Amino acid sequence: MLTYYCVLHQGASMGRDKAHMEGNWSKKLYTCCIRALARWQHKTTGSPEDFYAANLMRRIALENFDHDLAWILFKMSCRYAQTLQLHQLDRPDVAGSPAPSIGKPILDQDRAGLWDLIQTDLLYRLVFDKPPTLTGDMDAWKVNLPTLVSQEDTMEDRTAAIQFILRSRLTFALSDYFHIMELRKSNDDHQLISQVEAICVQIKDLYDEWNIDKWVQELTTNSPLLWNVSSIAFTGYHCIIYMLRRTIASVHNFPTLDQADDLVSNIPLVQTVSRRMLEVACTLFKMDPRLDIFY
Repeated sequence: MLTYYCVLHQGASMGRDKAHMEGNWSKKLYTCCIRALARWQHKTTGSPEDFYAANLMRRIALENFDHDLAWILFKMSCRYAQTLQLHQLDRPDVAGSPAPSIGKPILDQDRAGLWDLIQTDLLYRLVFDKPPTLTGDMDAWKVNLPTLVSQEDTMEDRTAAIQFILRSRLTFALSDYFHIMELRKSNDDHQLISQVEAICVQIKDLYDEWNIDKWVQELTTNSPLLWNVSSIAFTGYHCIIYMLRRTIASVHNFPTLDQADDLVSNIPLVQTVSRRMLEVACTLFKMDPRLDIFY
């Protein structure tokens, strides 16, 4: 039942016209999801179906800004994934044959889903200072990158492929960042800031290479793809800002990130990506009628 209401919620969220908004179906269906979640939690056993339900509900909770619930569901999804050995899809004794815990052939979609969990874990650590759930022991992961091949050459397929490439590169950058922070004791403060800023520049250069900001402007007639590409832009630029905030706060022994903001805001790279985030936000506000309350 939880999966059923989650799918209905996703369908309702796809509508962009004002007539669709007047029914307020998304909010009503989210209430149904919450009610179904309470019943589902009493019956969950950690099956593949439970993993998919928890992961789907996690995304919906995030869409509704219910961050505490999303974190609980994320931890649950990770626990189920590890119990089902989804983090070892490509270990030598599993690759090329059905995974016993899944009961079906391994698909690239499964690999992409696990990489999404890895990135989400890194983002929780960076933005919310959460403890590592999956990325504490990356050596235990045996999941290859998926093959980005589609039988159809559509705009949606190309966007999904590029989106995954960028998210993967961002995941590696975040992993490098946490590795550097773990080795901080062996580095002086100036070297630490320089190393982190170099990672941030790599992310910016990656986005420049793929013309992400121009891409956002070109998708103003395709609202679903606009949201997807905008999400990539926001995620990468947020990571740059938060990596520098945490690094400077750590170097200066600030108890909170807010105390580092004056120093961070003077960094040219931060000023650049902040302007880009505002430009992306303005594009969304203008093109998506659900956001016309801002005008």
